[in-house]
Amino acid sequence: MKNSFNLNSQQVTVKWPQIVAGLSAAGGAFAVGAALGWPAPASSRLIGEHERYFPINEGQFGQIASIITLGCAISCLPIGILMKKFGRKWTMLSLVIPFTIGWGLVIWAQNFIMMMIGRFIIGLAGGAFCVSAPQYSAEIAEKEIRGIVGTFFQLLIITGILFSYVVGAFIPIFTASIIFGLTPLLFGVIFIAMPESPVYLVIQKRDEDAIKSYKWLRGDSYDPQGEIDELKNDILENENNQVSLKKVLGRKSTVRALIIGFGLMFFQQMSGINVVIFYATKIFEVFYLLK
Repeated sequence: MKNSFNLNSQQVTVKWPQIVAGLSAAGGAFAVGAALGWPAPASSRLIGEHERYFPINEGQFGQIASIITLGCAISCLPIGILMKKFGRKWTMLSLVIPFTIGWGLVIWAQNFIMMMIGRFIIGLAGGAFCVSAPQYSAEIAEKEIRGIVGTFFQLLIITGILFSYVVGAFIPIFTASIIFGLTPLLFGVIFIAMPESPVYLVIQKRDEDAIKSYKWLRGDSYDPQGEIDELKNDILENENNQVSLKKVLGRKSTVRALIIGFGLMFFQQMSGINVVIFYATKIFEVFYLLK
């Protein structure tokens, strides 16, 4: 679908730039997926000094594989502050630096600690992407396609995991790791051409820049003033109706939402999803032997 009719502003909008921007933002998710999938093909190649200059045993490899999740958990908290201060686009682009450093440490690791630090840094960048990319995608897309654009992030994470499985199965893990390490750089090259989130620009009172961003995303003939005014009214309403955290947590709707949100994440993680992702190769090997 190329064009659609915007009922709120009575204007025809162009959809494909929003889809392109959403896919570009989700490119970071592909890099996250490649990092999550890396342990599966790497385990049989690294344990026992097959492709390393230093020994790695089963227990150490388990720590190397899983420490990425600790980095993800830590970075989810400060990334919101960084996005508010520096913007969605430039915060996401800045994550390319730790992502590349982390992969560099993993690729040229000379000892167990070096590889652990590399995976931890990759986790920091990956967790930040998991917050910033979906928010950027939600803010650039109009309501009619927001759900579609929102699926790109999870789709590309899974694609990145599959990519790491396929590539890691046929080439040495050192070469595969170099390829995986290039994915965040590729994301940066593509995403730098994308506009900043117009929502962020309106919040920062940069209306002229917000107009340019909206025109890039909706088409040159689109007049974004109505959308900007609606955003400003929402911001003003939020500022005038601020309540304390204690009062918010006392609402039944808030408690219900927290239970659902944390419950979904709890059962997802307790199902062992990361164990399956990290050890998919060994799981299939065991099934094959049992057969």
